[in-house]
Amino acid sequence: MRRATSVAACAALSISACVLGFRGKAAFTADHDLSGVEEVEITLPDTPIDILGCTAVEDDPEACPELLSYRGVWSSLGGTSNKAESNAAEPTVQLVREGGLAALSTVVPLSIAGLVDLEMGTMTMPGDRDVQVYGGVGDVSVDGMLSTVTVVVDVGDVEVRGANDGLAVNTEHGNILVFTGGHADLRTQWGSVDVEQLGGARDLFVETENGDITVTLTDDADVSFTIRAPGTIRIDTPQVTAVTDGSFERTLGTGSVSIELTTDAGGVVVRGS
Repeated sequence: MRRATSVAACAALSISACVLGFRGKAAFTADHDLSGVEEVEITLPDTPIDILGCTAVEDDPEACPELLSYRGVWSSLGGTSNKAESNAAEPTVQLVREGGLAALSTVVPLSIAGLVDLEMGTMTMPGDRDVQVYGGVGDVSVDGMLSTVTVVVDVGDVEVRGANDGLAVNTEHGNILVFTGGHADLRTQWGSVDVEQLGGARDLFVETENGDITVTLTDDADVSFTIRAPGTIRIDTPQVTAVTDGSFERTLGTGSVSIELTTDAGGVVVRGS
């Protein structure tokens, strides 16, 4: 009776739901030599992405080796347990080098497209490389990468600590949290943005279609503010104290540092550290 019930239930479901009833997993680890590489480009499918930059220590090369290191797990579906395990073992993560650029991406055979998922572990590399990250759905964390950082993700929160030579973030749906000593261009269609500038003031452009913006400045001596928000705009820095809504513009000193903040549905807070 139980067998007949199972067959009847299977007939009522899609073929794939019945045939692909087993799950398989394949773990992997890798170390790639980054000697001579100045920029690392990382393009991954839906998965959280966590990048940690290390700092070289004099007379201790083991503290920060010239390697991109990571681990992860491929998960898959299959009609049998053996097939599910076989499917999980087919995708690969590869690194292609061209001059000073190293590009990390995945290779998934068309025969198993849509049947495998990637869960990437923490990636480590020297923090003095430029890094570009392109993802689908999944949160992104970048910590300790001190040169330029670019993050583009479809859906996911983004947190960056570092990027002293410049930062660009674009997420369609997610919050952005940044601690940086560099200039930054931060955009989200749906989410809040929180930025703390480290060191002197740097050019900052922030735009969100739906969310609040919070900025912490260590210096406002030569800042030019251009702020647009339908909600409350609150400024509390060493040289400016103001509360308004709609828009706020002010030039301090030479105005050589541009702070442009725009939200279509939210408020803005700018404060001194």
